[in-house]
Amino acid sequence: MDIAIQPSAADLEDLSSSPDQTGDEVMHPIFAKMPTSVSFNKLRKRLLRQVRQAIEDFGMLNGQKRWLIGVSGGKDSYSLLALLMDLQWRGLLPVELIACNLDQGQPNFPKHILPEYLSSIGVKHRIEYHDTYSIVKEKVPAGGTYCALCSRLRRGNLYRIAHEEGCDALVLGHHREDILETFFMNFFHGGRLATMPAKLLNDDGDLMVMRPLAYAAEDDLAKFAAAMEFPIIPCDLCGSQDGLERNAMKAMLSDIERRMPGLQGYDAAGTRPRQSIASARPEAVRLPIPVRGAQSMTSAIDIAAIANILQEAAFKEILPKFRNLGAGDVRMKSEAIDLVTEADEAAERLIKGRMAEIAPDAVFIGEESVAANPALLDSLAGADLAIVVDPIDGTFNYTAGMPLFGVMAAVVSKGETVAGLIYDPMGNDWVIAEKGSGAWLCKADGSQEQLSTVPSVPLGGLVGCASTGFYSPENRRIVMGNMAKVRIATSYRCAAHEYRAFAGGHFHFLMYQKLMPWDHLAGTLIAQEAGAYAARFDGSPYLPHHVDGGLLLASDKDCWEMLRREVFTV
Repeated sequence: MDIAIQPSAADLEDLSSSPDQTGDEVMHPIFAKMPTSVSFNKLRKRLLRQVRQAIEDFGMLNGQKRWLIGVSGGKDSYSLLALLMDLQWRGLLPVELIACNLDQGQPNFPKHILPEYLSSIGVKHRIEYHDTYSIVKEKVPAGGTYCALCSRLRRGNLYRIAHEEGCDALVLGHHREDILETFFMNFFHGGRLATMPAKLLNDDGDLMVMRPLAYAAEDDLAKFAAAMEFPIIPCDLCGSQDGLERNAMKAMLSDIERRMPGLQGYDAAGTRPRQSIASARPEAVRLPIPVRGAQSMTSAIDIAAIANILQEAAFKEILPKFRNLGAGDVRMKSEAIDLVTEADEAAERLIKGRMAEIAPDAVFIGEESVAANPALLDSLAGADLAIVVDPIDGTFNYTAGMPLFGVMAAVVSKGETVAGLIYDPMGNDWVIAEKGSGAWLCKADGSQEQLSTVPSVPLGGLVGCASTGFYSPENRRIVMGNMAKVRIATSYRCAAHEYRAFAGGHFHFLMYQKLMPWDHLAGTLIAQEAGAYAARFDGSPYLPHHVDGGLLLASDKDCWEMLRREVFTV
């Protein structure tokens, strides 16, 4: 496919290249005594690629310029620091790195090792003493697990230190297995589909917490650390406990991996395979977005990240409430057929929060947000970048227990729709279009299929969907009478699935009169990229800020003109 939109961020341009292309003769002194074997060189390059891929996939360079790296003295944090320093050395990581160790007062902790090592490799660092060990021993009863309290106390101190050092990101060394184990612990012991995210905004909204090792295997990190001869400091607190649930999850995953090799090739979302959108769409457009506070720097947003956010909202907020809504969970908005549920609002809150992480300067326009603040809609026409979201399209069907609803998002740049996504929670797949790149059905197993509208036929054979509810009674009688001229005119009461069916070649036309952007921006772009002709009733192009004028989509322009003349003229 031709790609219409290219990234303009100079600091991310090189991120897509292989480490082989950056010149291995240029290397940070931390690797001066590294092994020269081919196997170690491959291992180092693999880890570098995985770290760079995580940084790109999760938008870790969206404005963050000063990173605090938590260094515990274990294999993972040592490896993380070395890899980040190497990327910085090569000019691929334009941020300032500050290493930090929190001395938690554990008995026999070798206080000299980390300061000496960090000084020897020339990284700016801070060693902070805070006796959380005594607090943990005092608060946790005999036989209890130290991990939760110890981690919470450590995290609070690292947040404080990050603020004191003027850092806008706290970077931690959790790897792929940490993320998987956390997912299964939550699933088995809490009944939740949740894990530690690769990137999140703290509760106060002023610090990013990031895990660039999200794609790195623990076994690779252990081999890397051993070869590098890092001065490992064992944990004498949680690391000394027997029977930890995390150890049980680790053993379970290891056993499954032996029987099903490759199982652990899952990414940091914890609930979706890496072969979902990101791998299915290697040619996916990286939409350029401005970096907050920068004069001439832009970053990039991968449409795959948005696709996975829609899936997360469905798994966490929409599907658990489907056919489980209480009496007070459904409310009427403008009329009896215009409903909102607790699931709509919760899903939109989740999507809004996740979008703020990957595109912090984008204007967020959600259906429920506009319902609460109608003036928000006025910002769409002039926004440099806007994300338009319908958290549940087909709420009427959803509340009736009918599995015909979807989650939709569109990306608008300077008054033009440049990307559209429609996710089907029941089928767990996406229909996606990026301007100039065609329309695609992307499945969770990584497969993809290009979509195309069906060729037109004579008027009497046309099949399509028409929404007539917003016509005046008189005009509705005229249009519904005219629709007898076509073979079938129906309505799913769900634009998401109507657009999916149309783009997939199952309908010849779609017609809508009320044009709210969350209902039609994504679907119209998808339909056009699949080959359809779309315009308002007067023949003018449909633009993101239009809310009236009607919208007619057809297999081609001749079919559009025939339908407008014979059916939809009032």
